[in-house]
Amino acid sequence: MGEPEACSDGIEVNVLFPTKEEKMLTNMLLTDVVGRDLTVEQVKTRLFQEEGIPNSSIFILAFHDELTNRYINPNQSNLITDYSDYFVSGQFTIIFLECSG
Repeated sequence: MGEPEACSDGIEVNVLFPTKEEKMLTNMLLTDVVGRDLTVEQVKTRLFQEEGIPNSSIFILAFHDELTNRYINPNQSNLITDYSDYFVSGQFTIIFLECSG
């Protein structure tokens, strides 16, 4: 289930946050109202609500920090942790696979 073979090529959603306000908005996308990390499923729901991406067709592959070229894999623990360390400046990319069915 959710194997990459069942999915199309990776699609990247770029998030730019050159200002403090945009950084805060990005943090709000990935945390709940009291700042707890969201699960992958909750982030998928937010992506659907904010971007119109159907959450049933998304398998989040990784979060990629373009500045350090490091990846965060939220699927290992089903929690997105330590992502705030990557929100420094520049571009942050959400990489996901769009699955059929």
